[in-house]
Amino acid sequence: MFKLFDGNDSYGMITKVFHFLRLFFLLAIYFCVYSDNLIGVYFFKYHKLLGMVFFVIMVLNVVWRILNQCPKSKAASVIEHNVEYIVFFCIYLLLIVIPLLGLLAHYNYGNEIVFDIYHLEFVNNFVENVIGAHPTIFRSVMGFFHKIFAKYLILMLIGIHVFAVLFSIIIRKNTKLKDMF
Repeated sequence: MFKLFDGNDSYGMITKVFHFLRLFFLLAIYFCVYSDNLIGVYFFKYHKLLGMVFFVIMVLNVVWRILNQCPKSKAASVIEHNVEYIVFFCIYLLLIVIPLLGLLAHYNYGNEIVFDIYHLEFVNNFVENVIGAHPTIFRSVMGFFHKIFAKYLILMLIGIHVFAVLFSIIIRKNTKLKDMF
């Protein structure tokens, strides 16, 4: 049965679309950044645009998640439920923070954001006057954390997420994966 909104037992179509949009954009961004061939070199410049679109999708997804009820957890114990909640929270947090760090690192190189769509002069003023950091140091720190979070931490959390889904299907024999299709 087609459901637009989430229910107590399964996810609705809107949540599923957000889930697979995130997956598509993450794969596209990783392809653009980590392809070791000429195609990857050509597409690297698009990872910034994809990252900004991904950020907008994540903000809309978080608003949707806040406004919509979630299906009941199928975790067998309180510990599993708490771990599930913590992992989801960390994934959502990182998927919002990583594009912001990339934006701050990119802008402070003196570049315009995403093909001259925005002009964010206030960022440099904020960094220098409020934070008190030199823009060069600030962008280096933001770029460092953007790369570390994107390359290692988010992949680790997504790996935990995939492991948990497989654990639910194989060991718990529940319908967790079926609920996402």
